[in-house]
Amino acid sequence: MFDGDFLELLNTRTSVETQLISEYNISKRSFFYASRLFSQNISNGTKYREIPMVIAINILDFNLFSHDECHQVFRLSNDRNDDLFYDVIEIHFLELKKVNRDMSLNKNLMDWLSFLSSNNPEEIHTLAEGNDEIMTAAKELDRLNNERDVRMEAEAIEKYERDKISRESNILERGLMQGAVRERTRIVRKLLSLNYTVAEIADFLDESTDYVKTFIKEHLKTEK
Repeated sequence: MFDGDFLELLNTRTSVETQLISEYNISKRSFFYASRLFSQNISNGTKYREIPMVIAINILDFNLFSHDECHQVFRLSNDRNDDLFYDVIEIHFLELKKVNRDMSLNKNLMDWLSFLSSNNPEEIHTLAEGNDEIMTAAKELDRLNNERDVRMEAEAIEKYERDKISRESNILERGLMQGAVRERTRIVRKLLSLNYTVAEIADFLDESTDYVKTFIKEHLKTEK
């Protein structure tokens, strides 16, 4: 099912998962999700023969098995003669770190796995030149990367504008506060020159006497 033409997906449901770090649960995890995907295909009135096959593909950036083959396929089969019980669930494991030492791989699959594991633009370009499907995937990857770069640039510009507005707002707020303090200082100084008491000033400003005393102490350095 998983050959040089990659996947024949007629009447199948496929799940693909990539794991970068071994979490020691990938085998049961893959079987669980494949089984759940299989059960989701069944509804009232569904004929058993119409239930599509489920293929689970796990692309691993670590080694799960001890042998050198990078592609492992698991199916339900008879343990005496390897006869398939039924072609309903197929689980694949592709270990990217074994690609270069697995001589059993056909070229098409090796090219795809090399593409998935490569961070070298020149290697990706070379692989894409010899495979139209990889070329399509490489162009889509470039598009997504460009969109991400544009999005990150737009987010950076938006953050700069937000920060600028916030700074300007804070400056304006501080200026207004300073202006208000200067105006209140002028008023209090005038009232003191007219021999207003602290209680009268507090009443005039609609503030407490304690506030007026503190304000005079902090801004006029004198108390009347």
